[in-house]
Amino acid sequence: KVKGSGAMSLLKHEAGVHRVQRVPITEKKGRMHTSAAVVIVLPEVGEAEVDIDYGDIKMEFMRSSAPGGQNVNKRPTACRLTHIPTGITVRCEEERTQEQNKKLALGYLCTKIHAKAKKDHEEHKKSIRGNQGRETDRADRIRSYNYQHKVVTDHRVAVR
Repeated sequence: KVKGSGAMSLLKHEAGVHRVQRVPITEKKGRMHTSAAVVIVLPEVGEAEVDIDYGDIKMEFMRSSAPGGQNVNKRPTACRLTHIPTGITVRCEEERTQEQNKKLALGYLCTKIHAKAKKDHEEHKKSIRGNQGRETDRADRIRSYNYQHKVVTDHRVAVR
């Protein structure tokens, strides 16, 4: 984890496959060993937060179609809530009173809005990541480090 001003702009071009060539101290015959590591550079993104403005919620009350006797047949106890900015709609007719159904529906609506915000947040993080680390091949290296000869080769510009 790298922190600091301009860290992302300095390191964003380091994403890719880095190859290391070395002779380990345990190698008796002096053979060169080659390793590869995939480097992924991502900005740190916080959790998705949801602030619900209750002025953005459209509330509708109607008679319930659920069983419950004369009360649900005479009085509007079912509740439908629509979050206007997202278009998410929930309906609740589980309880006998309008207030209880409204409270349950608000809980359902908050859960759905939070799930949508979390999904959108994950998609945003994936779009930032792009193709880093996907289908990497050792031949797609960007830099090689040869410790035996003390040489670093940047394959993108062919500079040693």
